[in-house]
Amino acid sequence: MSDNTELIQLILNRDELNEKDQEKYFNTINGVIKQTAKSLKIKYDTFSIMNVDSIITEDDFLNLCWDIVEGSDDNEHRLIDKLQSKLQDIDFPDDNRLKSYLRKTFERLFLDKIYGIFPDFQTRIKQVSRVMKPLCIKTKGKESSSKGDVWQLKDYDDAVNIPTLAQLKEYTSKIAMPDITYPKSEDGQRGASIKDNDMKNYMVEIFRAAGGVIYKKDIDSLISHLFCMEQISSSKSDISNQSDGDNEKANQEDSFNAPFSTDTVMPPCCYIIMAEQCINTMDEQMKEILYYIYVKELDQGVVAKKIGKSESSVTKIKQKVEKHIGKYIQNDSSEFSYQEGKIIFKLIIELIIEKRQVL
Repeated sequence: MSDNTELIQLILNRDELNEKDQEKYFNTINGVIKQTAKSLKIKYDTFSIMNVDSIITEDDFLNLCWDIVEGSDDNEHRLIDKLQSKLQDIDFPDDNRLKSYLRKTFERLFLDKIYGIFPDFQTRIKQVSRVMKPLCIKTKGKESSSKGDVWQLKDYDDAVNIPTLAQLKEYTSKIAMPDITYPKSEDGQRGASIKDNDMKNYMVEIFRAAGGVIYKKDIDSLISHLFCMEQISSSKSDISNQSDGDNEKANQEDSFNAPFSTDTVMPPCCYIIMAEQCINTMDEQMKEILYYIYVKELDQGVVAKKIGKSESSVTKIKQKVEKHIGKYIQNDSSEFSYQEGKIIFKLIIELIIEKRQVL
């Protein structure tokens, strides 16, 4: 077999391979999958919307890809069967082209995972591409090998200094976000929406602030930062006191249904601002009750002893806190959905934790 068509020949003769060639076939495909997994981890971890391992582990990714390639014998959609058909039509001149096809196929499997968890990410990526492509030309930059093409506004000259992602985030902090319409119910069929013209105007402002040029990967990262819920693994130390509250958790159910978890959610800037404003309108006693009951998960009797109040007083303060947060999130001028209300409540808890840690 020629080195440049070895994998092609292995796939064409998949059903008749001897033991040595079978091993070579599996090792080669496995290598392509692992190479794809490595590049995906580098690419999507830097979007800051997720820890890739929290979406799918390398072992699970291997299994997922092999299920697509081989599957069961009665599977009519096995990739190996499609490849054999394609290869007979000489669609792939060499192994390099075939491996590129396989990497794109495997990456699509991973993207399906991302889009299933972060549907707004896919929506915003497509929208920005749709509204900006007519206004931009694509060129190559010094970091194009890792960051993709440079998107440059047509009415701008070539830029010497292309801004970093950190600089882009700073620019956007001074530009008003476009109006976002959210579904009114948690099970709404449509996600958040932004008018194309509003998104176009917003992105043009960002491009102009950036000197007219941005790397494609940084555009995607910025979209994640601005519009998508960014799921990351928290590195906080253990701040919950399970021993004090293990036997009383049944009494700690709250109307928000958003208990503290070390898997934090980092949403767009407007959520964070709202959470901070809500906390700033609480007195210290309310913050203290919020911390002991929702973070430490302590029984109200234990909380009463800690703050020198009766249990009935603690209950009243707890109800006051819940009413205060609920009213703040669901005021008449707010268009936040039920799910967003839960996110904001979770952010309030996160901010309370941070404030307690610096005391």
